[in-house]
Amino acid sequence: MNPGEHPFHNLCLNPIPGYAWGEAPIDDQAPLQVWQEDKTAELDIRDGLQIDPPIVFENMSSLDGERAKAFRKRAGISRCPLRA
Repeated sequence: MNPGEHPFHNLCLNPIPGYAWGEAPIDDQAPLQVWQEDKTAELDIRDGLQIDPPIVFENMSSLDGERAKAFRKRAGISRCPLRA
């Protein structure tokens, strides 16, 4: 550093005239980050269901909406309607 020279300098990767900092490179990355987080969440759900699948019973004619929700969760268990 030379005497009398300012020690700080502007580091601008994508300059825009009249704007000191230029365009932020992260602006283009935000949609990709959101997409990646959504896909990772979908894969987590799918992998969880493969590792710990819900239990399914056959011939459940009296299956209502609340009991059906159990089949959509990890380790979901619905009691057999014959034993209800």
